Amino acid sequence: ETEDYLITIAPAPTCPSPGLLAAGGSTFTSADVNWSLGCSTASAFDFEYGPVGFTQGTGTLIQNASATVTYSILGLTPNSTYEVYYRANCGNGEVSAWSIPVTVSTPCAPITLVNPGAQIVCDSYTLPTIAEVTPSNNAGLTLSYRTATNGGGTEITGNITTTQTVHIYGVAGACSFNESFLVTVNNSSSSTTNVTQCSSYTWTNNVNYTASGTYTQTLANAAGCDSVATLNLVITQPTTSTLNQTACQTYTLNNQTYTTSGTYTQTLTNAAGCDSTITLNLTIGQPDAVSLTEAACDSYTWNGTTYTTSGVYVETLTNALGCDSVVTLNLTINNTSSSNTVVSECASYLWNGTTYTASGSYTFVTPNAAGCDSTATLVLTIGNNSSTTTAATCGSFTWTNGTTYTASGTYTQTLVNAAGCDSLVTLNLTINPTPTATAADNGNGTGTLVASTGASYQWIDCATNTPITGATSATYTAPINGSYAVIVTNSSNCSATSSCVIVDYIGLEENTVSFNVYPNPTTGAINIAIDQTTANYDVTVEDMNGRAVANFGSLINGNGVYSLDLSNVVTGVYFIKLRNELEERTVRIIKQ
Repeated sequence: ETEDYLITIAPAPTCPSPGLLAAGGSTFTSADVNWSLGCSTASAFDFEYGPVGFTQGTGTLIQNASATVTYSILGLTPNSTYEVYYRANCGNGEVSAWSIPVTVSTPCAPITLVNPGAQIVCDSYTLPTIAEVTPSNNAGLTLSYRTATNGGGTEITGNITTTQTVHIYGVAGACSFNESFLVTVNNSSSSTTNVTQCSSYTWTNNVNYTASGTYTQTLANAAGCDSVATLNLVITQPTTSTLNQTACQTYTLNNQTYTTSGTYTQTLTNAAGCDSTITLNLTIGQPDAVSLTEAACDSYTWNGTTYTTSGVYVETLTNALGCDSVVTLNLTINNTSSSNTVVSECASYLWNGTTYTASGSYTFVTPNAAGCDSTATLVLTIGNNSSTTTAATCGSFTWTNGTTYTASGTYTQTLVNAAGCDSLVTLNLTINPTPTATAADNGNGTGTLVASTGASYQWIDCATNTPITGATSATYTAPINGSYAVIVTNSSNCSATSSCVIVDYIGLEENTVSFNVYPNPTTGAINIAIDQTTANYDVTVEDMNGRAVANFGSLINGNGVYSLDLSNVVTGVYFIKLRNELEERTVRIIKQ
């Protein structure tokens, strides 16, 4: 087995990286990092730090900090963990690579919270916002009121309405604070009295009220909290009302029946015990009868009912005086008429004095002998039409009439449509030129292929007829033997594909030993004649992609002719390779 390696000796870095970074001591707001210089001679360093897992470039950057082998990062938050990167800064823009990160942590700062002290309140107590006596600035600081000590029980939020001990609790990492205070809640009391009275009312406070309203008194109860008494008072007055009534033959009000029109007065007692005087203006009416005669076209609607035939119809209604009104309708129904005409014309059509040039449905209404509408409908089809098609293509264009055009221009056809009328069709055509696509080997033995002039290029592998990723320049250097072509696109976005170019010399070595391969091309058997007598050769046959398709083992050294059977190998271009521990020899053959 032979392996090749490429060794590149790079120049030494101008700003060597120092040794690994390590975490040192820390305070509430600072952390030390230290390192060994290693190969570095720098006296200034860059640092970048941020929360654990932060993306470099988004953290806090300290540049050109003077240091030897230790540095204190200031301005940190208590109870926090950071990742720190560093690198040497050699000046003039020369810096080393960033180190791997080191993790540093700051301890939590002591927590002291404000205690509001014991509270005695009426009905409810609103907890004040928890505040620190001295800000600790701890990250992740949690403050809460609890029902039990040291963060136990449940959290207390909102107003307190019952007597209880409240615990103030704060925690950040290993630091915590707990104190408590007693809240004593006494309750206010209230009462409500609802009264309806005529003219006036005297309440327990000896005040006489003459108007409706809600009145209150506030006293202190045994607990020292408010005792609120509320009076909802409704004051009513004597009332008068007037009724204007119309009735048929009789009318009854408050169990008294009236049979003649007139003005009557009744005095009652209302719900508040006050006089209620009612004046009745009464009109007594009698039943009547009415007769109507009507004529209509097709239908007639009367009192919500639609009638479509002539006849005599009777309804009993209520007149303005509330009595029966018998109405007789003598109805005559006359009918409308209609007609429908279907016409097809090529250009226009004259109907009822109007010339129509467009297809559509048209109507004409005149009175018939009965005085109802006579509607005539014309369904008209106008047959002449025209259309325009705009097309842009590359090289040539074949229209619907089977004609192929190779030049830009405006072309027309006159056809006969389904209605037997002329149909004019217009084509506005733009023909863009197709580029000439060629690909050629530049002949310098590097596998570089050159395309003809164009606006853009895409090289393809002829073996698979697929585009080669990234091969979009006017030149392409083949990495392996194969068959290649180029798609050339011009400024009009028209494309053409070149013929395939075969590259079959990549990886070939010049033979220093004389040997001959024949016949070439071959249909099956092939002979190898060797004049080398000092070494054995292993013989393999490979395709253009370097895949072995046949292996014939070792040829015995010495002058001679060796025959290989390629009858089972498919048609194509192949390479016969002779290898031993000192050299490799290759010859190209064609299998037909």
